[in-house]
Amino acid sequence: MSFREQWGRLTSGTLGYIIYAVLGIFAAYLFYFGSGFILHTDLPFVAVVSGSMDHGINDAGIPCVQVSNYTESFDNWWQLCGFYYEEFGINKTTFENFPFSNGFKIGDMPIIEGSSSYKIGDVIVYTPVDCSTGMIAENGTPIIHRIIKINPDGTYQTKGDHNSGQNNKEPANYEECIKPSQIHGKVIFILPKVAYLKVILNKLFGV
Repeated sequence: MSFREQWGRLTSGTLGYIIYAVLGIFAAYLFYFGSGFILHTDLPFVAVVSGSMDHGINDAGIPCVQVSNYTESFDNWWQLCGFYYEEFGINKTTFENFPFSNGFKIGDMPIIEGSSSYKIGDVIVYTPVDCSTGMIAENGTPIIHRIIKINPDGTYQTKGDHNSGQNNKEPANYEECIKPSQIHGKVIFILPKVAYLKVILNKLFGV
C-alpha cells in the first residue's frame, strides 16, 4: 500500500478531522513563533480590540473632544486633537510624517517588529506597568499606543490617538514611564479588518 493510500485511510472519517485539526493548530503555532523569530518579537501579531487609535467615531465617541457633525479626516482630527501633541513639541507637519498618521480601526491586525530603540511617533505594543507601584496594570493586556515623548532616563511616554489624554490617572498610571523591557515592538504594517473574530470573542467572552 502506498503512502498516499495509507494517509487516505488514516485521515478518513472522524479520526481524519481530529488529525487535520491537530495539524492545523501545529501549523498555526509554527507560523506564529516563526514570524516572531523573524521579526525579533514575542508578539508578531496583535488584534486591535479598542478604538484608542481610531481617528473617527467609535464607541467612545468622537476623538479627543465632543463635537457635532464630525467627518473623519486628518485635518479634522488634528483640529480636535492636535493641541495635546503641540504641548509635547509635535506640530501638524511632524505628525503627518509619523507612521500610521491616520490611526487604525478596531478589527485591524498590526504586524509587530522588535527593535533595539524607538523614536517619537512610533506606534508600539507594550505591557503596561503602573509607574507608581511597578505592578502590572490593565491585567497585563498589551497596549498599542504612539510614543509622544522620550524621557531623560530613556523611558517612553505614549498616548492613544483617539484619547483625550494619557491614561496617567491612578490606578492606570502606566503611559509616562514605559521601559524598553516592556515593549514588544513597533507596528510596521496593518492588515485591515482581519482580526474581527478576536474582537467578537473578546466582547463575548473576554478572550
